[in-house]
Amino acid sequence: MTNLEKAIFQFAENRCYSASLKETSSLFFSTEEITQNLTISRTQASRELNQLVNNHILFKINTRPVLFSLREFFMQKYQIEIAEEYESIENFQNQLNNVSSEKVFEKVIGYNSGLAEAVEQLKTAIFYPNNGLPVLLMGETGVGKSYFAQIMDEYMIREGILQEGSPFLTLNCAQYANNPELLSGILFGYIKGAFTGADEDHKGLLEAADTGVLFLDEVHRLSDEGQEKLFNFMDKEVFSRIGESKERQSKVRLVFATTESTERFLQTFLRRIPIQIYIPSVSERSLFEKRQLIEYLFKKESQNIKRTIEVTPRVMDILLQTSFSGNIGEMENVIKYACGSAIAHSDKSRQVEIKIKDLPQKIYESFDSPVELANTEEENLVFSDQVSFSTSTNTAGELQKFVQHLIWLYQDYQKETGYTVKYQLHQQIVKFMDDVIFREKQRNQAALEKFISKVMQEIFREIDSHTKFQYDGNLVLLLSYYIYHYSLKGIHSTDFFDDDFTVFVEKNYQTELNQITPLLPEIEKRLDVSFTKADQLLFALFSPH
Repeated sequence: MTNLEKAIFQFAENRCYSASLKETSSLFFSTEEITQNLTISRTQASRELNQLVNNHILFKINTRPVLFSLREFFMQKYQIEIAEEYESIENFQNQLNNVSSEKVFEKVIGYNSGLAEAVEQLKTAIFYPNNGLPVLLMGETGVGKSYFAQIMDEYMIREGILQEGSPFLTLNCAQYANNPELLSGILFGYIKGAFTGADEDHKGLLEAADTGVLFLDEVHRLSDEGQEKLFNFMDKEVFSRIGESKERQSKVRLVFATTESTERFLQTFLRRIPIQIYIPSVSERSLFEKRQLIEYLFKKESQNIKRTIEVTPRVMDILLQTSFSGNIGEMENVIKYACGSAIAHSDKSRQVEIKIKDLPQKIYESFDSPVELANTEEENLVFSDQVSFSTSTNTAGELQKFVQHLIWLYQDYQKETGYTVKYQLHQQIVKFMDDVIFREKQRNQAALEKFISKVMQEIFREIDSHTKFQYDGNLVLLLSYYIYHYSLKGIHSTDFFDDDFTVFVEKNYQTELNQITPLLPEIEKRLDVSFTKADQLLFALFSPH
């Protein structure tokens, strides 16, 4: 990049990442703005802007005037590919509107496994009528409570529950714990003369966050009086500034966070918060999720330092076996330190390699026993500074890809015998089943998923005991996975099957269909789900044969 290109890039970054700008329209800029801000000619500004578009750094909308913005920002925010050019604002906005709001939660590692139950609780709070339900996020320091609150806000905006640009305000109650009067003033506001130093009327955060979200961190540091004022507000949706009798209204969604047990709160306060969500510590996460967290942080750091990062298998093993008492926050600091150390010892190339020597000393000191290291023949893990999308599996996309692959196989081999086609399909199905079973054993299951597995085991054992149907543990696990990740979320294989493939399965998998179909009404009744004809066909394909 030339110095001028860097200056324009910096301008675009400042525009997009400014905390005060949330409206989509405010994230764009024109050639004229660059001309004025960088004091260059319009011709030069236009040439440099178009060069940055050609280099995939900016994109443009061909309105009058032409508008530009940062591709990376929108790709990260919406988890989609952004084209170089759009014909109109409407075309661009349509692409954003078509992005499923569920993608917001895909940014939460463990959203479909260890944190699946937490995500469902959050949705319950969000969609409850009349301004939702208050939420209490519980967990150790650094587990991601504030990030979870931000994800909640982003999801509500994407769903249209909150307006884009609505306030998201944060207060750490611990900062003012020794001055409860000041804390009350910040929260509820005050009028002139209410107390010493109150020289003018002051709007509190409850009022300022009207139509948006107020996130109160370390809420256990609120005094009993402060908690009482808050639960009175939750009951009536009215409050008064300190020193006045006038009642004020605010339609604000409340999210609380604490590192303490619920015993620290007034029970009358807790009773007003029906949604209490526990965020697990890093040590409570599965090894699979812990690895995802580490990989996500290396990807993020790669983008921060604008370099490709290589991590040796030995480093990954050490990080996986480290107990991070400070959770994700400490993990991120360790990874930043390692990257900084590697850069300091590198030749300033575009690529840095993280080795054991780059880890901070406290990591080695934390091990009481020898670390089990990986085979030295394993390849380094590579994290590119190019924008990466979701770190989690997109379950709907996974199902679509799997079914589409089966259809392609069928089309490729349909001129062969039915046996040949079934053999090819079987190979692909076994691979899919193996992948699912391996993943399931690597991660923590949500409580609902465990319940589904238990019910499914009971149903299959009952059938096995008085029919010729043979119990198959892998099939039970796979069907439980399907029900939890697809059926309960309204995703069905019907969306991806085609007519020719449907006819083929009905004709060639009669035995399997006859075995699996009688089970489905009982599963539907006990788990409160419904299956389509295409679901039945897919289950027949999964059945042992």
